This record gives sequence, structure tokens and C-alpha cells, in this order.
Amino acid sequence: MLTIFLLVVPGILLLAGGAFFFRDTKPAQELLGRFFPPSVPANTASPVSTASAVEKPAYEIRDMKSSYTKAFNGVNLFVIQGTVGNVGKGPGRGIRVQATLLGKDNQALVDNTVFAGNLVDNTTLRHANRALIEGFLAVRYGERDVNRDIPAGTYLPFMVVFFDPPGKIEYFTVKALDAE
Repeated sequence: MLTIFLLVVPGILLLAGGAFFFRDTKPAQELLGRFFPPSVPANTASPVSTASAVEKPAYEIRDMKSSYTKAFNGVNLFVIQGTVGNVGKGPGRGIRVQATLLGKDNQALVDNTVFAGNLVDNTTLRHANRALIEGFLAVRYGERDVNRDIPAGTYLPFMVVFFDPPGKIEYFTVKALDAE
């Protein structure tokens, strides 16, 4: 038993040390390059044409605000509004926004996903039923097709509505995803 212990513990410590040391690949590659030089020069790769590379959109969320509202039918609503933009180099094909409400100890309470480009005005929000509001926020291409082809630098509004959210909301997270 002691022999197994003396063999296993140093092995685990070596593996942990290696994982810690190699967590950042650039210094690890430089170190390995010193001991094992490449067999071919490093810059022999052929250049890639920028026309053939597909530019992916990247998204940024800003101007977020949240509020509680009570609908006339007695339902409590938690609403998150903001804007999401394509900050990448290429056009976007559509943006989904996913929001998660977090409770005590950052425990996820509930999440909801909507499409950008859809807003519900306050009157409709307070008077309409849940199915109508969720249906409106789920319109794929947004109001007036603004969420179809999104050029770089374009920002769209978004709204996420939670109906009778469970528990006490401490925080929330919002992230933007491709709609495809």
C-alpha cells in the first residue's frame, strides 16, 4: 500500500505541475521550440486570401437596464432591455439574446432566449397575455426585418421578459448568440 502511495502521489504532483506550467501555450511552445527545433522554417505557410476567409460577426451588449413591472392580470414581470451590436468584421445573419436570472450564490433561477430587434411597448406589456408577448419577442427577423442581415457596426434593441420569476433575483447575465 505504501509503495503504491509513493508512486501515485509524485505522479499526480507532476501532472498538476505540468498542467499549471502549460496552461498558457505561448511560453510552453517557446520552451518546447528550444529543446525540439522545428524541422522546417516557421514561416513557410502560404498566405490565406482574406476574400476566401469567412468573417464571423462578434457581438457586444450595452445600455442594459432592468425593471420590475406588474401586469394588470397580477403577473409580476422582470424586464431587461438593451442594445446588441455586430462589432465583428462581417455581416451577421441574426442575433439571439439569452438572459439568465441568478439568485443567491449565483445559482441560476431561470433563463430565457429572444431575438434581437423586438420590443414591446409598456401598454402592451402590462395588458397583453403571456403568449402574445412571448410570441412577439420570438419573431426571428425582428420588427421590420432588422435582424436578418446585420452589417458590422449595427446595433439592435432587445427586450427579455420573465413572467413571475422564481426566488429573489440577485444578478442577471445576458449574452448574444448567432440566430442560426
